[in-house]
Amino acid sequence: FRHSLTRDAQLGQLLPLELRRLHAAVATGLELDAPLGDAMTLSAIALHWHAAGDRSRAFPAAVTAGRSAFFRHAYAEAWHHFERALELSDGAEATPSRAGILIEAAESARWSGDIAAGVQLLHRALKHLPDRAAQARVHERLGRYYWEAGDTSASHGAFSRAISLLTGANDPEVRAQVLAARARASMIMTAYARAVVEAGEAIEAAQTCGLTSVEADALITLGVAVAIPGTGDGVECIRHALALLDQDEDLEIICRGYSNLAFVLEHGGRHDEAGDAIIEGLQVVERHGLECTTGAALASNAAAILFNRGRYDECEGLLQRLLSRGPLQGQALQLFVERAGLEAARGRTAAARLSLQAAGDLAKATEDPWVVLSLVLVEAEVLLLEGHFDQARDTVIASFHRLAETEDDGIRARLCRVGLRVEADRVASAWVRSGRNVSVDAATWIAELIPQGAGEPDTVAECVTARVEAARVEREDTAQAWGEAAEHWRRAQRPFDLAYCRLREAERAAERRMGQRAAEAASEARELAQGLGATTIVEAVDALRLRARLPNPRPTGKAVVVAADPRTLTKKEQQVLGLVAYGATNREIGHALFMAERTAATHVSSILRKLGVDNRVQAARFATMTTPPIASQHQEDHQCPSLSPAP
Repeated sequence: FRHSLTRDAQLGQLLPLELRRLHAAVATGLELDAPLGDAMTLSAIALHWHAAGDRSRAFPAAVTAGRSAFFRHAYAEAWHHFERALELSDGAEATPSRAGILIEAAESARWSGDIAAGVQLLHRALKHLPDRAAQARVHERLGRYYWEAGDTSASHGAFSRAISLLTGANDPEVRAQVLAARARASMIMTAYARAVVEAGEAIEAAQTCGLTSVEADALITLGVAVAIPGTGDGVECIRHALALLDQDEDLEIICRGYSNLAFVLEHGGRHDEAGDAIIEGLQVVERHGLECTTGAALASNAAAILFNRGRYDECEGLLQRLLSRGPLQGQALQLFVERAGLEAARGRTAAARLSLQAAGDLAKATEDPWVVLSLVLVEAEVLLLEGHFDQARDTVIASFHRLAETEDDGIRARLCRVGLRVEADRVASAWVRSGRNVSVDAATWIAELIPQGAGEPDTVAECVTARVEAARVEREDTAQAWGEAAEHWRRAQRPFDLAYCRLREAERAAERRMGQRAAEAASEARELAQGLGATTIVEAVDALRLRARLPNPRPTGKAVVVAADPRTLTKKEQQVLGLVAYGATNREIGHALFMAERTAATHVSSILRKLGVDNRVQAARFATMTTPPIASQHQEDHQCPSLSPAP
């Protein structure tokens, strides 16, 4: 029919029996004439047999269509077909074949983002499996589902149940899978020494059975377990694992591989390589639409790297894109936590609190140390911004007990720094408000937990800053100590932490009448914070300048901690830079681009920081040297290349 209304009018005149007969005729015709294995045709066949009311033909058609869609990574469509197949088979006899369909349906639900449905289907499948080895395989899969859902305790329980079921079972393939899962669980809980041993056993078992994907999974675990404590070359181990995998079939392990590769590289201070790994991994998950499901851990790692490098606008854009796609489950927790951290860093206390509330229900069941740490850091920051110092202290103290078993010095160092910062702020607040001293027993206890050994750049910076915060609790910190901490953060390329330390340095220098040093430190702190949009630091610097009557020296350029790269500019910033190159003032830029003059000034400051230049003349020279010239881009609304996450 040329028009849908005409079709509906004709169909409305048919009796139900006639409609069912026509649907059956179409389904039969499609089965005879359609190209073998064509996904769209298989879907249509399933639809027509279902409309025909022929359950005996509709059920296998729905299963076939679901498998075809899943093979082509159309997970939502696959889940739709399997859901219909399960409705048609309700009341069917409990058999292993039915369990197999339930497992396939669970995979479709999980990959489409409905983890809760996947968990329910796997539990149903267990009722149809008398074989212990098959049950162990399902429990291993349940452990993965629970971890993705953020329920770490249930995940470990499922893995433990899988291991117990293997006792007396003779299935080497299932044994290899379960051993790899056990090693992964130990690594997640930062029991690195145990994870190394367990991963070795899993690799040996997988190689014996020829299970390449299981071997790669265990190699990824091994890579993280040796890289974080610094006992081996984890990067090469993970890269070897990725080289073993089929890029179109092993998507779950590929996502895990890239996520952990970026994590290990970032932890080791190899920021450029971490950015490359994130770009490559995101291309995989975006190609298959997995950013908010199986690839959510990789996406959250990308956001964390952007945040640490001070690329707040790109981080915010990535999180907004992911969290605006509808209801999310499981690992959306990490995305909400990253967004809360970003909002807190920019002084948006109410928005940060809303993101924490969104993460609240998901956070209750997790015992993943890194997720727990992220939650504590953000919660403490928000409580400090709200002025709830005692609550912030209680939150941090509770986290020390919760993470007492961790083997990761990086986690302990970050906990110590935030705990001592909370204590220092609490002591300072009590003194300012009432001129009284408060107990510092908690600070003394936390200071004794600061890791003593040398580590990666970020961990060293955390430990150095934690010790200076401990001195601040006793009001014994110095400008020199804060300056040394700032240099550690400069080497680690962490602009927010650098700005914070420079602010503290300026405060101490001003107290001791070191005017020049105070002015320089305050200037860099403000320049960095303004570029990031960290309003709390900007306001603190402005208040210090007014209170100590500090001059406003010209920017030193030392605040730039990233190399000049035009790709770091947003589309709007490229348009602003084009107008700067033509000599436009902030007012003229605002008029041309329909923005306030103050907004234009903020864009210009951000551009100067990102390009590593001191003034508009140098920025204009940079604009005219790029190919194609950025200066020409304000004339038309060209589509700029999408900014892939890279540090």
